[in-house]
Amino acid sequence: MAILALTCFNNATTFAATTTNTKSHGGDDPANHNAGDDNGGDRPGHHRGEDDEIEGHEMFHGHIVLTATSNAPANVRGSAELEQEDEEGSVFYKVEVRESGLPAGTYSVTAVLMSDGSTVTLGDLTVGSSSRFAKADLLLPAGVGITDIGQIIVSDSSGNPVLTGDVNGTLPGTIASFRANVRIIPGPAAPNAKGRAQLNLNQRRGHRVERFTLRANKLPANTAFNVMVDGAQVGTVASRKNGQVVVRSLEGVDLSSVSDLSLVSASDATEALSAHF
Repeated sequence: MAILALTCFNNATTFAATTTNTKSHGGDDPANHNAGDDNGGDRPGHHRGEDDEIEGHEMFHGHIVLTATSNAPANVRGSAELEQEDEEGSVFYKVEVRESGLPAGTYSVTAVLMSDGSTVTLGDLTVGSSSRFAKADLLLPAGVGITDIGQIIVSDSSGNPVLTGDVNGTLPGTIASFRANVRIIPGPAAPNAKGRAQLNLNQRRGHRVERFTLRANKLPANTAFNVMVDGAQVGTVASRKNGQVVVRSLEGVDLSSVSDLSLVSASDATEALSAHF
């Protein structure tokens, strides 16, 4: 799932997962940005991201309220919109910043990443002399995931921040959500296993709600399995006499940081199934 900006976002739930994969990252054009402006297909305003190996559907949305700093004139306001959809490994995203009240000029837009605290450039926001409002359609640098964005900063030509917003902020209007519904992949211990894993994360004004469910069938009956998350055991579950398994929660796990989940036989550690977010 890459770093989920719900740490807002927390990880994605801080959203802030600390795992890394290529999902939702910018493309590799010569300028080190995703050059997918015209590859949004039937998603106007969206850019094509780097493909991944997700088997299912994932959706992320974040709205960040940007507040004026002491470097900005009075009555300046702004917002940032973050969207991403991953359908069977095809990724499309949008990063848009809007403002009202800034003087005419060109402003740089940067993002602070939750994974390592580094700052990356997203592009420029141009405010016309006769316009009260302006917006910028921005691109992710190669290797940067949209859910890793923790803070948006708009700065003037002198490098002074004029608008800032935090994905983990508690201001009214700042929200984040992530939904995933992926197919499970059968393993050697249950080669005919079928099912789905669902993960839902929602955060509003600093309050976070998490939900997880895994339902699978065609596993060995009346068998104990260890529940593994990113290589660490987090619980156990037993299949029913009809070979069905249901996991309704992952106790003590920050769902925003989950990348890989698997069930392995408690007797010999053979993998029965896995799911990837």
